[in-house]
Amino acid sequence: MTGARLARIAWLFAPLVVVLAYLYPPLIAPDDDEHFARAYITAHGEWIVTQPGGYVDTGLSEVFKGEFWHARDPVKYRVGAPETEWSGRLAYRHSVAAYYLPILYAPQVVAIWAGEGLGWSIQDTARLARVLNGLTALGLLSVALGQLPAGFGALVLVLMALPRTLLHFASNSADGLLLACAAGVLALTLRALAGERLGWPLWLLAGLAVVAMGGVRPPLVMFGAVTGWAALRRRDWPGLAVSAAAVVTVAGWWGWVMPRFTDDRCGSLSPVSFLLGDPAGVLARTFEAHGLYYLLSFIGEIGWGSGPDGLLTPLPLVLYALGIVALGIGAARCLGSDDPQIRTLDRLALTGAGGALALGIMVALAVACTKDGSDVIRGVQGRYFVQPLLLIAAGLAGAAPASDVLGRAVWWVWLALFVVSSATLIANAVALYG
Repeated sequence: MTGARLARIAWLFAPLVVVLAYLYPPLIAPDDDEHFARAYITAHGEWIVTQPGGYVDTGLSEVFKGEFWHARDPVKYRVGAPETEWSGRLAYRHSVAAYYLPILYAPQVVAIWAGEGLGWSIQDTARLARVLNGLTALGLLSVALGQLPAGFGALVLVLMALPRTLLHFASNSADGLLLACAAGVLALTLRALAGERLGWPLWLLAGLAVVAMGGVRPPLVMFGAVTGWAALRRRDWPGLAVSAAAVVTVAGWWGWVMPRFTDDRCGSLSPVSFLLGDPAGVLARTFEAHGLYYLLSFIGEIGWGSGPDGLLTPLPLVLYALGIVALGIGAARCLGSDDPQIRTLDRLALTGAGGALALGIMVALAVACTKDGSDVIRGVQGRYFVQPLLLIAAGLAGAAPASDVLGRAVWWVWLALFVVSSATLIANAVALYG
């Protein structure tokens, strides 16, 4: 299947994104409230925030206090949660997302401008923000899929059809756009490693995507190292300069932000304490205690997803089985891709970068969200491992002979996953909130 056809398939998700965005109550996906608050702060001129929060409409603050929690209780949500109007008055709100660079919030900023200008309720504005957020992610993924090798593109489509990803497309979360940026950067990286000389515009787009990702989730700056490696291998000095500038920008941003960072939900462990302690033992105990949760939350769940001790609501067992099978066949199809033809050293570099990114995510959460003396790392969810998987898959793509059987099987399995995931999420929304 060609890249152009993969790009068209991505738009099959669009109607579902719109439906899910309106069926599920606003602000219930992971960190939806934080991201929407950041979008509001940005929409009202605070692009760079120097404190752990910002000023939001008092009506929005009331929604956060009321409907946000009612949405987790279907009975309360059905009975209560009236539409709330914008008040025009501002109040300070603590938000850890206030420190995120605002690039990825552009679609939601447009929605807030439109909602306020048209006199829409806060809930309807949040729904519009969801739709624009999801459709922007799908548009970027469509472009990326048009450039990716067919086998790798098939795996990306499988990831898109997982229940968790579908909900992210229909939420105020940044995860859908992070997936799109990662796929786009890898598409350009693989083209460069296969021998194509990219021009300034493409390198600048890759650098912007790296800054956008790293400005929300710092370990994702690893993608800048990947593009830098590709540029260095091809002696493409403009590409290397852009990649270095992107990495320095993200590092400088978080170096300036972290001394001002506070999050009352998490503890704080110094990097020195973690490294001088028992990091290997902590990692081993973390995966032993939470490994199953990481797998379940990678595929999907209905609920807040705050961890094994939180409000985890599993999906039907058949959907987890189907998700595991689809991921396995998608990975096998990726291995058997005929393209790109890249060297072994480049494959090792991409695979190693994926492993380093996964480790970096664990270390970042150990430092930023784990108290001294804890036996395990807190705050990690399965969704954080999507980008490391993409890097590892990019390194292994085409490492095995192509298989016509897998080439056909992956599309049937993807279709089954897409249909079952969609039907389950819609049925759940109707049953709980209809």
